[in-house]
Amino acid sequence: MQEVTLDGQNGRFLVLRGTHLRDQEGGWSYAASLVIPEGTVTTEVYDQGNWLGGFMRELADNWQGFESTKEFASLEGQLSLACTHDGRGTVECRVTLRQPSPPEWLFEAVLLFGAGAHLDRLAGEVEALVLGTT
Repeated sequence: MQEVTLDGQNGRFLVLRGTHLRDQEGGWSYAASLVIPEGTVTTEVYDQGNWLGGFMRELADNWQGFESTKEFASLEGQLSLACTHDGRGTVECRVTLRQPSPPEWLFEAVLLFGAGAHLDRLAGEVEALVLGTT
């Protein structure tokens, strides 16, 4: 089983695991778990291509800072990320996991990533996870 842990500097984690090729057009699925000290929430995520890997690489490549919010959303909306750079070396990432079909639910937490070697490592791991599905 493939697994990547996006380890926030604030003790929170987003774990992506068990990638499965879904169709011939590059669709794939994986479980996403948001782990905070109070508990864990997991949902199945459907995605397409290398969008998540590309998003993480863009964050890492802009380690010196970026303006406004950079956002990612999975194909069917089960996972979304909204990231801002504080200009001092930290990227704040608001992670949202949701189940859009009944019974609907939504859970959010903020993870803090170091804008440098930490984020570069995470981007490389996510890219390897995504590319391993094709």
